[in-house]
Parts: sequence; structure tokens; C-alpha cells
Amino acid sequence: SFGGVTIGPGTYYFVVSSNPLCLGDQFTNFDINITTSAAGLPGSTCGNPQNIASLPYNNTGLSTCCYGDEYDNADACGSIYMDGDDYVFTYTSAGNECLVIDVSNTTPGAGVGVFLLDDCPDAVGATCIGQATSPSGSPTLGATISTPGTYYIVVSSTSTVNCTAFDIDVTSTAAGAAGTNCANPVVISGLPYTVTGEGTQCMANDYTNADPGSCG
Repeated sequence: SFGGVTIGPGTYYFVVSSNPLCLGDQFTNFDINITTSAAGLPGSTCGNPQNIASLPYNNTGLSTCCYGDEYDNADACGSIYMDGDDYVFTYTSAGNECLVIDVSNTTPGAGVGVFLLDDCPDAVGATCIGQATSPSGSPTLGATISTPGTYYIVVSSTSTVNCTAFDIDVTSTAAGAAGTNCANPVVISGLPYTVTGEGTQCMANDYTNADPGSCG
């Protein structure tokens, strides 16, 4: 398949061809499906983002295809995973919260990144708060927002050839929730004990292999 690209007015040619080096199979049967969407839809740029009004937020069946390659590795997060088509969200936070941003159901083989910034990636002085990338899967980013304000979440691919479909799920918990460190643990009051769906995202790296009780 061929990922979406943004084109201007004019006549364009689509060519379907087979590989002549494959002896005995020098022609092919095929189906073709061509779809279109207008450039400039919400999510295409920081000036026209998809706004996340409240959390938790879930949106499915999205795609970076045809949304343009406005931001790249020269911008705040400095990642090649922002070199392809970008889908931009905004979220206004009251501060002191931990966001977990899960990107799933991406196109197989597409390198995908998710980024959290305090401004548009190419804005002067923009800070990359966190990023998660995956060469062939679905990244999950956990990051703490300390200061109230509007933040930018960008889902991108490594190149315009590898634009990607995706679903996104954004959840929030108070920063410093139980389980963050030994001073603020989750207390197991009795056994047996079972919990599901937990993660270390936003729990910070308080302990290392240099600590006395570590496994090295």
C-alpha cells in the first residue's frame, strides 16, 4: 500500500506494476482503492490542532496520512520519529498531573513516536517534556506536568512513506500518586492481593543499580 500524501492542483498519474525479475510471474491481478481527505483538518498543525477537552480521552481510527510533515528532528524533541506526517493534539492542564498517552493499532512496519511538549515543536523555546518511540509497534508515554497551561501531544512517523494509522488513549492521575517511592507506597493490607492494569509510567526513576538493595 502507499501512504497518503498531500498534493496540489493538477493531473497526476498512478502506475501499478509488477517485478520483471520474478520469473514466471511478470504480471499481476490487483484491486485498487483510492480515498481522499481535505488538507487542513483538525490535527494537521499546531495552528489547527485536535483539542482534548477532558480526560480520560480515547479516539480510534485516526491516521497521520495526509496530515503533512510540518515538524521534524530539528525541532524541540530532536527525534527522527518526527520526520514523517504529524497529528497534533492540544490539552489544557491544571498542573500537578501525570499523563499516560498510549498509541496503539499502528500500521505494521511504521516507525511511530508520541511526543509531549509545552509548545508547538518548532516554537522558539519549546520544551520536550517526554517522548516514546517504537520502530515497529505502539509506543506508550508517561510524563508529569507540573505547571498549568496548554500542552501539545504529537503523534508522528519516521517518514511520509511510513505514515500510520493509530488509536490514542490519554489518561491522567495526580502527580505523586501512591506507589511513587518508598515514602509513598501502595500498602498491601492483606493477602491474597491482585491488581491489574498498573504501570510504572510517571512513577519516576527513584532507585538505581547503585543502591544497597538492588540486584546490580
